[in-house]
Amino acid sequence: MFIGFFTFELYIPHANSLKEKRVSIRSLKDRLKKLNISLAEAENDLWQRTTLAIAFISQQEAELSTQFNEIIKIIEQYPEIELIDSKMEVF
Repeated sequence: MFIGFFTFELYIPHANSLKEKRVSIRSLKDRLKKLNISLAEAENDLWQRTTLAIAFISQQEAELSTQFNEIIKIIEQYPEIELIDSKMEVF
């Protein structure tokens, strides 16, 4: 059994308030939750930045990489959100 812990640092340049940031991030989070993952958001007090932490459990380690790449593809489909950094840890 393998656990993948993914972190994604995101930048939302158009967000001029926490409300604008939440609108952009909520849509992304709703779409990611359909992948059967656990998701948490950090840095809730910053207007234009956030970090998403995602956990995924799999029987095969290769599936973790596939899931990580799928999440990146989904994030890249949102033009108002820029992916600054991503990291994958396997336990």
